[in-house]
Amino acid sequence: MLRLVTFSLVATALLTNALAQQNVTSRADQSRESPVDQLIPWLLDEDRQLRDVAFSEVILDTTGKHVLAVDRKNETDECVIKQISAALDETMRRMNASDSPWNFIRWDLVDLSQFKVKLKAEFQGSNRDMYRPEAIVATSAKKRD
Repeated sequence: MLRLVTFSLVATALLTNALAQQNVTSRADQSRESPVDQLIPWLLDEDRQLRDVAFSEVILDTTGKHVLAVDRKNETDECVIKQISAALDETMRRMNASDSPWNFIRWDLVDLSQFKVKLKAEFQGSNRDMYRPEAIVATSAKKRD
């Protein structure tokens, strides 16, 4: 589920928040540094605000949408839970049919409103991205004639 949140939006939102709350560098220093020069050291410093970040804040900052807690005493919330549960039961029944390759034993509906996450720097690139012909400076491969 966290993969739905794009890394760049999260990093930008957290960087903006952290710089607004802390005087990490002076305004003169900030104007001389590129956003990447500010972002990378901040992301790699795990002692900063990267631990116990409320998942609901990540969603709000990246999508503008609020994560609402489930209130088990609220009639509407209970009705929604029952409807989702019925749909999941039916889905599991179908997926566990005798002609199905799957065998699920349960499902869980989870309230993530109080969930805390630890954000970390993660850089992604495929082999195709890395081994572009123009990026290879030497190789043991024989040239094709």
